[in-house]
Amino acid sequence: MDKKIAALGDMLMKANYAIAFTGAGISTESGIPDFRSPGAGLWEKIDPELLSARTLRTAPALFYRYWREMEKVVAGKEPNKGHEALAELSRLGALRAVVTQNIDGLHQQAGSKRVFEVHGNLEGCRCLACKGEHPAAALREQLAEGAEVPLSPCCRAVLRPSVVLFGDRMAADFTAAQQEAFRSDFALVVGTSLTVWPAAEIPLAVGRFAIVNRDETALDDRAELRIAGPIGETLAKVVEYVREKKI
Repeated sequence: MDKKIAALGDMLMKANYAIAFTGAGISTESGIPDFRSPGAGLWEKIDPELLSARTLRTAPALFYRYWREMEKVVAGKEPNKGHEALAELSRLGALRAVVTQNIDGLHQQAGSKRVFEVHGNLEGCRCLACKGEHPAAALREQLAEGAEVPLSPCCRAVLRPSVVLFGDRMAADFTAAQQEAFRSDFALVVGTSLTVWPAAEIPLAVGRFAIVNRDETALDDRAELRIAGPIGETLAKVVEYVREKKI
């Protein structure tokens, strides 16, 4: 393991422009379940079609019955060692940006400054009629007061969260993330199965990447290095290595 930590640290420091690409696995140590792990994944408890753009359009009350459960999973969670390690690697100059599939905002809470959220986030919502943007409070307050379906203050039409649902196009950040990938020469891939497309294109667009993940991924055979184990502990060791080398 120590040799792999050193190898990963060296890859980061030798890169001209390194980015991180993260998925749900980095947030499991914060108490947020991932989506596909056998026995614990969120999609084993909730049919993903119930949280799709189509369900929101055709049966918004059904959508929000399950959306409440989704928000409860994320509410009140704090960044863990993995999030903090990526923020520290950025401060040390070893990472230029974080591209994430997550919507939980934990990278920003941990101190990462340049974060591209390719699946959106929980900070906003928008009107399905006029597409007007509103703070997430416009949605959450109505749900907390017992509304089956939150309505927009502009058109009194259904509000939707500013996240990428099944059947949606990617968030605006995806284009910016692609540009980051094209200018990068190394990606640190963390906590993702690399099975969700088109997000999984990001490390392939970079070309050179290493993977830190508990389980196997769809692109293990393309990675220059693969480290299996606890993400927070592993990334904390990488930080220590990089910091020592920079002194």
